[in-house]
Amino acid sequence: MSENDFQKYLNRAMTYCAYKEKCEHDVRTKLKEWGAKDEMHDVIIDYLSANKFVDNQRYTNAYVNDAVKLKLWGRIKIRAMLKMKNIPDWIINQSFREIDETEYRKALTKLLQTKIKSKTLTDIEKQKIVKSMYSRGYEPEIVFEMIDVIESN
Repeated sequence: MSENDFQKYLNRAMTYCAYKEKCEHDVRTKLKEWGAKDEMHDVIIDYLSANKFVDNQRYTNAYVNDAVKLKLWGRIKIRAMLKMKNIPDWIINQSFREIDETEYRKALTKLLQTKIKSKTLTDIEKQKIVKSMYSRGYEPEIVFEMIDVIESN
């Protein structure tokens, strides 16, 4: 591994991380894409972590916040997406504890109101709505609870 190549990939990775919050998996994928040798990956990621360019906890907190507030995703989908990026469960769970339950339910209510057209729903309509919300990552029991709240208002 030449010092010149290492410095080139390190500088590229630092620029990549400075643009937007990244996790170790994203950086490793980029390094492979750029053609960096495998033995450089860990050294570069260790340097980036030590110098706060990469932090899986910080990344996960930002990801969870954006997914709930902007994408209107539920915990199930968020967890699946983070697991695809090799984020450990303990980090995901810690970030989930940061979710404001009121905001989470507000996001779900917003989605449900676009789906619910009348005050009374048949069981088939409810199942379709629950299936739709489940595909967005919401827990079925919370969806049923929120449907009941909307129907009772």
